Amino acid sequence: MPPQSPKVSIVMPNFNKGGFAEIAVNSVLAQIYTDWELIFVDDHSTDASGIFAQNLASGNSKINFFTTPKQRSGSGVARNMGLAKTTGMYLIFLDSDDWMAPECLSERVSLMEENPMFDFLAFPMAVFMKNPGDTNLITNIPKPHSDLYRFLARDQPWLISGPIWKTSFLKDQDGFDTKLISQQDADFHIRMLLKTDQYKYLDVKPNVAYRMETESIARQNSHSLDGLRQRVKMLENHLRLLKDANQFTAQKKHLIARYLLDLAQMMRWHIRTQPRAESGEGLKIWMIAHRESLVTQAEYVLGMAYVRFKHNMLWNHFPKWQARKEARFREKLGDLIFSPSTTLCKVEGEFQNLN
Repeated sequence: MPPQSPKVSIVMPNFNKGGFAEIAVNSVLAQIYTDWELIFVDDHSTDASGIFAQNLASGNSKINFFTTPKQRSGSGVARNMGLAKTTGMYLIFLDSDDWMAPECLSERVSLMEENPMFDFLAFPMAVFMKNPGDTNLITNIPKPHSDLYRFLARDQPWLISGPIWKTSFLKDQDGFDTKLISQQDADFHIRMLLKTDQYKYLDVKPNVAYRMETESIARQNSHSLDGLRQRVKMLENHLRLLKDANQFTAQKKHLIARYLLDLAQMMRWHIRTQPRAESGEGLKIWMIAHRESLVTQAEYVLGMAYVRFKHNMLWNHFPKWQARKEARFREKLGDLIFSPSTTLCKVEGEFQNLN
């Protein structure tokens, strides 16, 4: 490695990741590439993970330990703090329950140096359950659609540790939206893709591994009432940004309309605990599609009927009739009705679904 290697900053947010954080930090310590700094930002953990990192930082000048301003500030605040503290030319976000291979920084820096015109490069990630290497799954599968299209369609081409960024580019941007309690990563990548087209996705062997968690805090927040409402505001922001970027195409209108319809019907999950969140709020969400001319009048009327149908809990007592009615709506509305897919991963040249 040349003596004046560009420094890489690894920003690691953490909240109560226990021994997972130790695995993640140790993977940084094991890097072949030596010119790096770790910015560990703890969100006032109540387990030993923050103490572990703080103790490690006291004896290693390459590890910098910080805490968020207040308890449970969220990963967005932690990442924004970390970004502000970085001194490296390049930056990678690594969650405190994930892992990077020893050659990760060496490979990524080399590719960035070979492609100085790019603001970032993005890579696939390996998937593991308990220990790195315990599956041979790789996310994600390259597809013919653009990366922006895929993010808007909720089919993420890469995850948070997928890219290596030019720090100078990121410091000119708004960072993570700290008002969101879920979907921060996808929102961040959508906004970055609307800021630059100077990037490349490389379908190569992954050098970062993502821990698959089915019951994560972010997933729970995503389904909460506040989470659903914030996602609506996120979509309204995406609408504005797409217009400003002259990318408000028919395809993208359709994707946002589909997302709005899905959020509108999901509001039914909170009818019993939050009476104000019944079909009225769901219908107001779908009205945005009409207000922004995302759908035809016929699609809008059908969508209103669909939201009312999904919010009518009486149908739960007649499952066969409910299934028939659902099928009719799907026939008429087509893929305006979102069908949640499993995470698609590549495994030895074939594909596998993860629930």
